[in-house]
Amino acid sequence: MGHSGKGHQHDFAERFSDPEAIAQYARHSARLPLRNRGLWSALRRLNPVGVWLDLGCGPGLTTIEIASRFPGLRLIGIDVSEHMIGYAREQASSAGLADRVQFAVGDVTDASVLSAHAPADGIVSTYTLHHFDDAVAAIRTMASALAPGAPLLLCDFRRVMWLSRWLPTADAYRPPEAAALMTQAGMTSVEVASHFPYAMTILGRKAP
Repeated sequence: MGHSGKGHQHDFAERFSDPEAIAQYARHSARLPLRNRGLWSALRRLNPVGVWLDLGCGPGLTTIEIASRFPGLRLIGIDVSEHMIGYAREQASSAGLADRVQFAVGDVTDASVLSAHAPADGIVSTYTLHHFDDAVAAIRTMASALAPGAPLLLCDFRRVMWLSRWLPTADAYRPPEAAALMTQAGMTSVEVASHFPYAMTILGRKAP
């Protein structure tokens, strides 16, 4: 299930080494208005404060919007692509949020990278789960950077075959499969919610 983890991340980084390709990717993401509807609903319930990590943040658009919606929150976005991170830093500065939003280059499946930012008060990661070959290991690594009892919130495609012509939904997990991954990774209080037409949120907490 899914694509290769670290290898796919670095392929992704190489693909987006051109500034125009990054800008085009960001514009395409912004044109999917329902993409993060479930994410905003879940975050409102969590009412996040403190310092959160956004893992696999890409061009930083979601990271910046989270900061805009939750002014009591500081965020650190991490992505393997230095070019994506450069674009994200420019966007945060343009939005006037550079004081609360930072970005760092790093492989989010590498515990040594995440340990530099631990313990986080929460972690969000959007549209990354279906990329990992070993999703359980990736979730465990993410959770290693959390404070005890803190939430890990994933938002990803769910498997919707009729949309697979346009979106990578054929590679995605079904909601029960995603819940099982979180449980196998040792997360507690796991909740999965489906969001029309193609997304789901998966929420779990690190054991106290």
